[in-house]
Amino acid sequence: MAYIPNRRSSWTFQQQSDLVSSNNLLCLEICSTAHSFLIFNIYNNVDNSAVKAMKTLSNLLPCTLFLGDFNLHHPIWSRNDNLNKHPNEADELVQLFSDNSYGILN
Repeated sequence: MAYIPNRRSSWTFQQQSDLVSSNNLLCLEICSTAHSFLIFNIYNNVDNSAVKAMKTLSNLLPCTLFLGDFNLHHPIWSRNDNLNKHPNEADELVQLFSDNSYGILN
């Protein structure tokens, strides 16, 4: 679900379901008179299906934000007491973002 502000009359919003096939990724395109960008809301389940689906994107798109619950622990964003839960999938996610020049904010 996405809430869109009515006061942004010059902006258009559209769900993009053709970029990736996954029930765990919701993509919203926001277009303004100056810029367009995508926001992916992600829920990565225990099967790591959202991250797997992200890997199918031909190239991670410029002007894109990836937000959500990745359900992964990594030294970049986890507390020290969770570092024993550091799976290989977290390293793969970091590598995917690094390869596409994304920064990670937590």
